[in-house]
Amino acid sequence: MATIVTLPTVLSTGLNTFPATKFQGLKLNFTRNVEFENTISRSASGREVGVSWREMPIITLELSWDFLDANPDTTPPSQDGSVSYTDLDWLDGFFRAQHGDLIPFYLRVADLPGQSPTDSQVRGQQIGTGDGTTVNFQICRTVGPYLEPVQTIDSAVDPIIYFDGLPATGWTMLPKGIIQFTVAPANGTVITADFNWLYLCRFNDPAAEFEQFAYLAHECRSLKLRTVIQ
Repeated sequence: MATIVTLPTVLSTGLNTFPATKFQGLKLNFTRNVEFENTISRSASGREVGVSWREMPIITLELSWDFLDANPDTTPPSQDGSVSYTDLDWLDGFFRAQHGDLIPFYLRVADLPGQSPTDSQVRGQQIGTGDGTTVNFQICRTVGPYLEPVQTIDSAVDPIIYFDGLPATGWTMLPKGIIQFTVAPANGTVITADFNWLYLCRFNDPAAEFEQFAYLAHECRSLKLRTVIQ
């Protein structure tokens, strides 16, 4: 009898996190592609009119591993006595757990080998200025000259919100990276935040290829992930 797997009602609730820390020390190639969806129309005179269909880009991340150990004898036992998995088990098993490209998951980029902690954390980010009326503010991060909304905050590290540089209280984190204050910040109050963030993404394809090139040694030449906009 066929089993039907459905998507979570709320995409950012109860999802798995990509087990990036399980591959520390292995060679990982990491490519990031940023893509907007635009339409540009050109008249006979040569004048152009452009429309962007989304505020945020879709980011495609391509990961490839030159070596995935499949030898259980080299896998250190877990301290709590639970089952230990090889590198291949972790990657192959996680792909299966997500049913390929069906179920979204979190990716903490800083956990990938060779990546900087700043790839997943932001400090002192200005997210708005109080006007005495507005209570909802979108968490965002600065990428050079671009201000990007952040929809997925890492719940493992509590955000810290500041009013004019002093820690603020009386706020709640809502879905999609929205901070809601109980009382609207006073007019002219500079609101900043320290927070850690995650990519919400899914695998780009329903299939993944793991090639064995030696005894108990595999490689994954390409595994693509793409971000999900909520």
